[in-house]
Amino acid sequence: MSKILFGLVGIALISSCTRPGSLYNGGQRIANCVTSEPFEVPVQEGCATYVMYGQDTVAIVTQPMTIQIPKGMKVSTKGSTGDEISIEYEVLNDTDAKIAYNKSWQAIMFEDTRSGDYDYNDLIIHVRNLHSWNKLQIDIQPIALGSQKVIKLGCVIGNDKSEHIISEDVRKDLFGGEKGFINTQSDLQPVCYSLERRLDHELEKGKDEYASIAWFIEVDDNRYFAINADAEYSDYDLLNEEGMPYGLVVYGLNGSHGTFAYAEEKISLFEAYPDFKSWINGEVVTFGKYADKKMIYKYNYEKIPGTTKRIWDWQ
Repeated sequence: MSKILFGLVGIALISSCTRPGSLYNGGQRIANCVTSEPFEVPVQEGCATYVMYGQDTVAIVTQPMTIQIPKGMKVSTKGSTGDEISIEYEVLNDTDAKIAYNKSWQAIMFEDTRSGDYDYNDLIIHVRNLHSWNKLQIDIQPIALGSQKVIKLGCVIGNDKSEHIISEDVRKDLFGGEKGFINTQSDLQPVCYSLERRLDHELEKGKDEYASIAWFIEVDDNRYFAINADAEYSDYDLLNEEGMPYGLVVYGLNGSHGTFAYAEEKISLFEAYPDFKSWINGEVVTFGKYADKKMIYKYNYEKIPGTTKRIWDWQ
């Protein structure tokens, strides 16, 4: 099965003079920043249901299962046109066969402090989740590190509320001990990292539904969660005093290389993506396009010298 590929998704944050301020509804703000939505996969007796995006397999099930798909993504039963998810059925030779498979990709990005510069490149990782019955596998491709602090990375798996520390120090464990800012300044040589297995987890028996994952970092004894469909507002610390997220999970599908066009070091996403103010306030459902290509880390879209790949292409 081929990968589900993330789209080139832009995220825009508001400039300092137009930040949301203290008047906001926390629950609604979080809902606005979620980039996926639940989808109940339909089933037919004696068949396996294939959820497809082009040639990419999103899920295979033989019984009802709820998965996450990109927010606003169209679903068709007449075959995919390339910009929507399609549902296909295959007759089973063994009518008693039970299948529950789901694969998803996420681009996850964090600020490393309660009041940051909102470039959201203090830590960026590319994550692949593979869920088959009661087993969950998590693969991570390190992308960027725009922080000098010691960052701990972990997640909480909602199926059994188990907590897992992926790394006590991401610079050491994920980025090979490389010094300085990594892949956030276009005038410096980029460093390429491959996708690697970071967690094998057996889920609670009898619960084969979608395995939710809430990602967090710990910095200076503070824990910050990224906003996604898997993190309940009442359970986790997701917003700072300005009502801005500590981290975002970008979920999407696209026929490209599955990239997130993040900003250069110290360039706020408020500046880089003018439409974010409308998005974070729920006025639009898409993030819009970046204002100026020079504000974006160039190896999101340019090939790395001496290679045929961009920074996200080492899967």
